[in-house]
Amino acid sequence: ASLAVEYAPDDPFSWLLLGDTLAATGAQDLSFNAWRSTVLLAPDGPIAMEVARRLDEKHAAEHQLKFWQGVIDSAADALFPRIRYGRALARTGRKAEALALLETMSEEQPDRVDIQLYYGLMLCHNSMIESGLTTIWEQIAIQPELAAEAARELALVAASLANGEDSLPKSETLLRTAVHLSPGDLNYTLLLGQTLLSQGNYEEAAGQFVSVLMAAPESPRTAALLDEVFSHMDTPECHKRVWQDIVDAHPEAHVPRRHLSNLH
Repeated sequence: ASLAVEYAPDDPFSWLLLGDTLAATGAQDLSFNAWRSTVLLAPDGPIAMEVARRLDEKHAAEHQLKFWQGVIDSAADALFPRIRYGRALARTGRKAEALALLETMSEEQPDRVDIQLYYGLMLCHNSMIESGLTTIWEQIAIQPELAAEAARELALVAASLANGEDSLPKSETLLRTAVHLSPGDLNYTLLLGQTLLSQGNYEEAAGQFVSVLMAAPESPRTAALLDEVFSHMDTPECHKRVWQDIVDAHPEAHVPRRHLSNLH
């Protein structure tokens, strides 16, 4: 990989490959340097998104913040790196700074859907849920392929909300939106169920967990949460009937049969 960079120093793919090779050996600082070179060669191209994906998979928000700060120090006008820097600011608790950055960018680039989307997300990070979601829906109407990304980011926002008096209802609103945007991703349904459970909304929480188990019956975590919900409800016959329905739908699955047998 280093040889490829020597022969083609202006090729971002060579730098990406070098960064991957260094990352595999545990050389984080060196891999970050190579990936930073990748982004600087094509800061608003698809390869920059590849670097962002690698950072998301392997590195904490604090490390991502340092990475993107290094990029924008060398390319202050690059849009995608500034979006990712703002995202990292929010994820490390610097939410007001993130909002200020994305608000400025949204004014400078009113037609960039990705910038407007992340402006909406930063509004949500700062507890301006209604206006944030309105902005997000407007952008998805323009570019529907952003729905999955928006759902993923909304789940992160929901997880980051402080444990204030109204944090659970806000998380619920964000997760309902995530489920709507990406109905095939069971993680959002599970997270919504947990948020409803935490608020004492047992009946609807049970419905979310059943939805997950009907699609993924061998999920021990969801099975345990379903039993936890019913432990708060004085409905033992309903509890049995729900598990029987899941067993009937998935007769070969072990987890539902075990949980049903525990009730007898």
